[in-house]
Amino acid sequence: MSPRDPLDELLRETPRVVASPEFTGRVLAALDRQPRRSRHRRRAAIACALAGALALTAAGVVGWRGAGERQQARAAEAAALEAEARALARELASLRTLAAASSPVLYLGESGEVDLVLDLGALWEASLAGGPAAAVAVPRGVATPRSANTGKGDPR
Repeated sequence: MSPRDPLDELLRETPRVVASPEFTGRVLAALDRQPRRSRHRRRAAIACALAGALALTAAGVVGWRGAGERQQARAAEAAALEAEARALARELASLRTLAAASSPVLYLGESGEVDLVLDLGALWEASLAGGPAAAVAVPRGVATPRSANTGKGDPR
């Protein structure tokens, strides 16, 4: 505050008050008369705060352990999925090998003494060449790629 501050001047003009000689004794007596409940409340509040902190710590530890278990479960699940993917890839590769080794012939059925067979290889080549493809009627007893590959067909 500056020396010319009106508030400062007003405070200087107020009369000085001197505490009575019993003032200190009365204040201390009033503090002694104060109920002890405030100390108990303070202790109870501290105990509650500590209990809450302990509960939060315990919950954090349990959650942390649970997170580790969930992470292990996810890792095991990922490993199982990877193993299954590898097994499926092996099976697909074996099916592709089998398909490449066999003749691409589709058995359409029979009509009387005739087996109806569709040569998919010829169909594919004809579609690439832009020409028509047709199913072929094979008399029973004649070896077809289907009967040679699968052992089915009429063995006459």
